[in-house]
Amino acid sequence: MAPYLAHVSRERARIRHQALADPKAQAQVFEFLKGEAGIAGIKPGRNSFLLLLEPEADLGQICAHLETAFPALGTGGDAAQGEAPARVSARPKTHSGRKCKLLTMLTFGLTTVGLAFTGFKHAHALAGGIFALLATDHVWERRKAL
Repeated sequence: MAPYLAHVSRERARIRHQALADPKAQAQVFEFLKGEAGIAGIKPGRNSFLLLLEPEADLGQICAHLETAFPALGTGGDAAQGEAPARVSARPKTHSGRKCKLLTMLTFGLTTVGLAFTGFKHAHALAGGIFALLATDHVWERRKAL
């Protein structure tokens, strides 16, 4: 298995390498992969590509062509040493917006239950209304079920 192949299954493969952090190199690799036989689709990611493979695809041949066209992928970098490539990001690690929404929804849900037991009807109704709005937003955004 090539060192830049992060994941391989029958119909999917993920190519991840530090050289793909450069937008120009990523665009060149993307254009090259579009012309390769056996690839049904390509989804770019951060320093990576998710390849959607056709059933008759030969991943070894695709990798050989890729290494021939882009020698930087075959050698060097963190991926050649078996390590996952570092993420290129200038932001500090913080909670995602999704996690904040879920924590807020959980907080209002628990507040609603707590206020129901204490007997504060108006506060219970207000917290329940906010929880219902957050839950509806979650179902609409994440589950597409409304």
